[in-house]
Amino acid sequence: MSSPTDAKVALVTGGGSGMGKAVVEYLASEGWKVSIADINEKSGAAVAKATSGIFNKTDVSNYDGMLKAFSSTFEKWNRLDFVFANAGILDPTNFYAESTLPPPKPSYKATEVNLNGAIYSVYLSMHYTRKNPVPGGFVLVTGSAAGIYANAAMPTYGAAKHGVVGLVRGAGRRLARENIRVSTILPGPVNTNITESTAVEIVPGGVNPFGDDVWTTTRNIIDAAMQLYNDPEAGGKVLEVSKGNFYEREQPDWGDELMKKVLMGTVY
Repeated sequence: MSSPTDAKVALVTGGGSGMGKAVVEYLASEGWKVSIADINEKSGAAVAKATSGIFNKTDVSNYDGMLKAFSSTFEKWNRLDFVFANAGILDPTNFYAESTLPPPKPSYKATEVNLNGAIYSVYLSMHYTRKNPVPGGFVLVTGSAAGIYANAAMPTYGAAKHGVVGLVRGAGRRLARENIRVSTILPGPVNTNITESTAVEIVPGGVNPFGDDVWTTTRNIIDAAMQLYNDPEAGGKVLEVSKGNFYEREQPDWGDELMKKVLMGTVY
């Protein structure tokens, strides 16, 4: 095990491109040590080299691979301050495509990557940040506006991102008392490699039929991430990001006091 570092340490999944890469580069410029976990070895290793970080080729839907990324990060620097659980994909197939009978099994890849990967990230972050010299840390999960609004074009993607919101609200509430803050950002469309590569078949005209003024930028993502990182009350927060506008989204009002009593009482 290496010697502890005085610098803060972050692990970023999907750090080889897009939003993840932007956050990696920002943190490195601020003096952080950064570990990159990405399924694309070429781009992930290049970003790690450019930012003096470390790289693990990682499929976030595979628990053993995620465990390796977390353990190697902690073994390298003996601390873990910030986990950006960012890796994700859009629906890889058209849910509504016509088929002969019997129809094929639908793809669960978006759920495996976007939801299972988030669950593994929060779970492993919990265990490793408990071992920090001062226990605690910050976990930010990339959700989506499709996590609170209906997304008819990509329903399994939307289902996974709704799951992310539930994960963050539940675990964030419980882990806040251990000084482990868990939050999520819900961006609108961000012009990254996943929007370029997977959605043209699914959404007629591509993922962005609305013009170039709809894009949320990676700078907006950095600003949202650091706003939550610097918020001592960020545990369980859900932050919608629409270009440069940020909106905290509360859970729906309780239907009645009985439901509130039941759900508020289910905390270990």
